[in-house]
Amino acid sequence: MFNWDGIVGHENVFTETPYLHKGMLYAAVLSRKELRALVAFQVVDLTQDGPLTIDYAILEWEEQVVAQQPGGFSWDQENFDGSSSTVQ
Repeated sequence: MFNWDGIVGHENVFTETPYLHKGMLYAAVLSRKELRALVAFQVVDLTQDGPLTIDYAILEWEEQVVAQQPGGFSWDQENFDGSSSTVQ
């Protein structure tokens, strides 16, 4: 659920294990280095330990080409101006 109205207490909740219910509408956010997508699906039919039937729509997607990628962050690495990031 997206918090379109910006109401405190209605924030998005992301889980690794979804609990599916017949007739409910869900959204999945996919995010990888080269692909981002928002997919909505409705559970049409499900049986325990059996098949799952869904209707789905890809609401938005974007392919990205990574031309350059910076190195990872490190507290011990020097900044561009030569100063240290290390907190004493």
